[in-house]
Amino acid sequence: MAGGASLCSYMNFKKIIKLDKLGDTIIELLIAVSVLSFALGSAYAVSQKATRTMQANKERSQAVLYANEQASKIPIFLDDPTNTKRNALNTFAVDEPRCINNNILETGVNNCTKDELYTIYIKCQPSGQDRNNLTLFANQCLSGNDKFDVYVVTVVWDSVVQDNQDKVEILYGH
Repeated sequence: MAGGASLCSYMNFKKIIKLDKLGDTIIELLIAVSVLSFALGSAYAVSQKATRTMQANKERSQAVLYANEQASKIPIFLDDPTNTKRNALNTFAVDEPRCINNNILETGVNNCTKDELYTIYIKCQPSGQDRNNLTLFANQCLSGNDKFDVYVVTVVWDSVVQDNQDKVEILYGH
């Protein structure tokens, strides 16, 4: 009987403790919630990065469009038979915004800002001169037909994405 009593005690113990458990424990549930939270957080971070990248690309694409538009207008000034427009384009303060609107060379931030974000600068780089030192050569682009000058169209904007200024430069040779 001693053997029978121990078997019966084991069966009662098994019913009380439920050694053949069917549900999840709180630890397993916490692990599952943690894994799910990490996955959702990672997906959110990736989507935010993608949104910022798309906005940066949109800003840069718009700046390139404005720069190309300005560069395409430079020949109007350079091919002027009276050289009046050429001289106007070549003689200006380098640090001031310059742009071409309606075939008129305009200056100043108010005239040369597009979409309240992009500021346009057109500068002449005399042949053989360093593009980074344009201020030294502000009035030296009065070239005739025998000289090759490069015009630098720069579009500068305060990047919404990067919290700093960004720029695009396009060179036009003539």
